[in-house]
Amino acid sequence: MFDWLRALSGWLKHFVVGAPLYVAAPAMILIGALDSSLLSLPEINDYLVIGRCLEHHSAVIYFPLFAAFGSVMGCLLLYSIMRRGGQALLRPNGNASSLSTACIQVAFLPPIGRVSRTRSNALTDETIDTLLAQHACGRAPVRELHLHHCGGAMARVPAAATAFAHRNAAYVLNIIARSPDREGFPEHVGWARATHQAVDPWTTGGAYVNFTSESGADKVQASYPPDTYARLVTVKDRYDPTNLFQLNQNIRPSGRS
Repeated sequence: MFDWLRALSGWLKHFVVGAPLYVAAPAMILIGALDSSLLSLPEINDYLVIGRCLEHHSAVIYFPLFAAFGSVMGCLLLYSIMRRGGQALLRPNGNASSLSTACIQVAFLPPIGRVSRTRSNALTDETIDTLLAQHACGRAPVRELHLHHCGGAMARVPAAATAFAHRNAAYVLNIIARSPDREGFPEHVGWARATHQAVDPWTTGGAYVNFTSESGADKVQASYPPDTYARLVTVKDRYDPTNLFQLNQNIRPSGRS
């Protein structure tokens, strides 16, 4: 039953473990690439690395590099194939408008019982009725209102410890409008923003940048408490003063507006 495995093992030992470096190196790279992409070859390269290291002590540093390089190449190959295939699937007949487009709004709801001068309790009957009514009046093919419960370990971390500072919120509300094409999409965007405005009396005023699709500087800054945003700008000034990394919800350096 395992004769083929023994044969494969003997072949690998002869042609890879016992072969000259200029032969073994391409073989290990090829095996690593195949294992990480099109053909699963579990642990074969591990055995080859160990075998080569035992046989050739003076070149021990090279063999793990060959195997790792092959794995990286295999991952890049698989990524390229999947990306091209995904694009072909999402763009039938070259029609880019078939891509799904989405507008996402986000808000935090404070803990029940915590009342400020301008904010009411989080999940009152009126809050829930407002969410249900807003969902019913939307016209986007896909419209979603996600109410994620917070708390637990997340809430036990001090608010100033990380960039994410809204740790005392009881819920995070994710408002999503999605459509398979761009026609009529401004209306769906308007629905998402109107829903955000409708529940604003019950929110903390903060937002979670990993959820929102709004990338304007004012929206990004409003997502953080002032002290947190100032610290992030300081980090940006130090590591990316030219704003090279500027996509998505960008925090701009202090020298750029």
